[in-house]
Amino acid sequence: MATVLIVDDREVNRQLMTALLRHAGHRPLEASGVEKGLQLVRAEKPDLVICDIYMPGADGTEFVRRLHAEPALAATPVIFWSSTYLESEARSIARDCGVRWVLSKGGNVEEVRRKINEALSTTVAPVPDEDLLLTDGRDWRESARKLRSLVEHLPAIIYQAAFEEPHRMLYVSPQIETRLGYDRTRWLVPPGLWGQKLHPADRARVLEAVRKLGADGSQLTLHYRLIAEGGQEVWFRDDAIVIGRTAEGAPILQGVLVDITEQKVAEQALVQRSRVAALTADVSMALARSLDLPQMFRTCSQLILGHLEVELVRIWTVEPGSQNLDLRAWAGLAPPAGTGDIKIPIGVCGAGLVAAERRPMLVEDATRDARFNSSDWALCGGLRAFAGQPLIVGGELVGVLSVHSSRPLSEASVGGLAAIAEIVGLGLERARARAALERSESMLRQSQKMEAFGQLAGGVAHDFNNLLTIISGYTDFIMTGAPEGSPFHRDAEVIARTAEKARSLTQQLLAFSRKQVLQPRVFSPNNLVIETEKMLRRLIGEHIALRTDLAESVWMVRADPGQMDQVLLNLAVNARDAMPGGGSLTITTANVAVSASTRICVAPGEYVRLSVQDSGTGMDEATQARIFEPFFTTKPQGKGTGLGLATVHGIVQQSGGSISVSSRPGEGTRFDVYIPRSASAEGAVAHRPAAERTTRGQGTVLVVDDEEGVREMFRRTLAREGYRVLLADNGKSALELTKGHEGPIDLVITDVVMPEMGGAALATALHESRPLTRVLFVSGYTDDELGPQGGLDAGIHLMNKPVTPSELASRVRQLLEADTSSPASALTAP
Repeated sequence: MATVLIVDDREVNRQLMTALLRHAGHRPLEASGVEKGLQLVRAEKPDLVICDIYMPGADGTEFVRRLHAEPALAATPVIFWSSTYLESEARSIARDCGVRWVLSKGGNVEEVRRKINEALSTTVAPVPDEDLLLTDGRDWRESARKLRSLVEHLPAIIYQAAFEEPHRMLYVSPQIETRLGYDRTRWLVPPGLWGQKLHPADRARVLEAVRKLGADGSQLTLHYRLIAEGGQEVWFRDDAIVIGRTAEGAPILQGVLVDITEQKVAEQALVQRSRVAALTADVSMALARSLDLPQMFRTCSQLILGHLEVELVRIWTVEPGSQNLDLRAWAGLAPPAGTGDIKIPIGVCGAGLVAAERRPMLVEDATRDARFNSSDWALCGGLRAFAGQPLIVGGELVGVLSVHSSRPLSEASVGGLAAIAEIVGLGLERARARAALERSESMLRQSQKMEAFGQLAGGVAHDFNNLLTIISGYTDFIMTGAPEGSPFHRDAEVIARTAEKARSLTQQLLAFSRKQVLQPRVFSPNNLVIETEKMLRRLIGEHIALRTDLAESVWMVRADPGQMDQVLLNLAVNARDAMPGGGSLTITTANVAVSASTRICVAPGEYVRLSVQDSGTGMDEATQARIFEPFFTTKPQGKGTGLGLATVHGIVQQSGGSISVSSRPGEGTRFDVYIPRSASAEGAVAHRPAAERTTRGQGTVLVVDDEEGVREMFRRTLAREGYRVLLADNGKSALELTKGHEGPIDLVITDVVMPEMGGAALATALHESRPLTRVLFVSGYTDDELGPQGGLDAGIHLMNKPVTPSELASRVRQLLEADTSSPASALTAP
């Protein structure tokens, strides 16, 4: 009976061998590892040791090395047994350690008994030299040493691994320590480190490939990443083959790991550059299309999301003078429901800091950066990496392009973002320029349409005023001839009142079309507001509070105060109608210097701004775009003509000013009227009061008008007053008449716009031949013949049609009974 020590880390293997030895009549001893085994050898002096080659920590080779290092134990025979290695490999390892016998676990029982008996019956002696020689006479130990040296100095990692559960690394060359940083022994401790350090994104793919390799036994080549001790990713190419199987049938792989990290980094950089190039091309093509600004933003953000492999793309813009960034588009992670318009102050959070500093920003982990707002939905969604690029065009910040990712952003991605930011910025500027051009074109078309309508309205008003003059005149004749209270007199009064309403309507048409005749003078806008305040209070009602805020030392302006009264009244009425339930109306004045960069449609210069602001219902953008159109109204049918604001617009434009509106539904409306500052302190020319009528009219009056009905009404009115009346149908025939008339002509009453020769040219010609003849212009509109923009030049006398007989008689008497030494009215021919 012999004492046999079994050294194996697996209890089931020890139990199996113990049963076999007892059955053969031997005394078995058990040790679960190298240290315990050496202790039992020293204590029990066994006749034989059966030792597993592979064990965690110190393996069978380590056991034999330490056993042979002790002279008292060195002669103890050892049998290696293994389920891990093929027999040929096991024999190679055994020879390298000086062990002569090798057993395979799970092998034939008789073979195991034979080897044990052989080992027990053999006196351990030095191995004959001939057993250490290869067939060609070379020492195999020297060859093994050279082979090991070659393996350990290759620029690659050699390994053997059993791919059972858990995966076990049976052998790994020392190069793995320099490549991944882990101690070599850690790879040999089950469960192996290899399976734990596979990159999560590669694990399923690699394990499936190994499973298939174990099934079909073919060669395998894989590219995958392992996580080094410092946390960095290391790429390897793994070339492996199946060289055997464990006792449990798991494949044993032998392979070579080559570090290809630099190659992969270069490939990824190339891919990133290709993506950036493709992205740049796609974005450029998108911008080349005729897209509106919102569509352009959405398209660009979607393209960036797809090409750069990030989780969130956001495009922000900043309006001139604003201190906020407005989110205009995003792609990827959506904002929480109900967020509404998203704004961030410049200088706050990621995109706000990029805008404030006007330079790129890259942050690897925004969740740990105090500069970022933790409520940002990007951070709440687990996106850590942030990159932002300012959108700068012509030195002006127009917006920010920002991206978020759950993974670190590569340098190529950040560089690509910079290139795209430049393109998007240029696209934004181009889109804004295109939008501004479209607005300008729309305004031009609207201006042309309004001008065409104005020409039509002016012509209609001119003809209509002629008709009203005739109607008013003959109505006056009827009323004069019929007794008061008679049916004829009452009917004539109705006609007169109706004609007066029609007269008001034509005046609105002329104001809208800027064809009315203005009589400008220098006045204070503050005085205008003060003088009309009582009237305004009665007009808007007690349910609306009227407030005024008039600037001190406000500049003087030159305009027609009567027409500016009309502007103020119309704006007040418009505000009153917007506050049916009551509210407040505020009128303010202020001096304003307008520069070329000011965003109002008025020429640079100095203006007085007259503002009318209400707290009413307000207007949407679509309504604001049309409020100055003639006949446009939001009131029910029959409740408004739609000429009120059109009239205001016409008066202001004809006065050389501008009017703008700002409003939002539910937030009231504000109208700003800009009136040019007067260049001088001249005052209005005072008219002398007309002398009381004492006698019948005396003198000769020439009436010139292309409308026969008007000429006849004027002739009848003036003849009734005692004047001698001459008639002509245009300026040319009037000149011929004056040449053949021998007596004086005291007064010429002439229409302004007539065929062949108008009133202004007639007045100029008469001034040369009859300098003492006075001229009274009577017209519905002047077409700029009496002054620029319809403004009345100094020294010119004018009556606006329609004219009643009493108005005509009063004005003629005023002119003829005035100081005859004053020069007659005249114009310089255009």
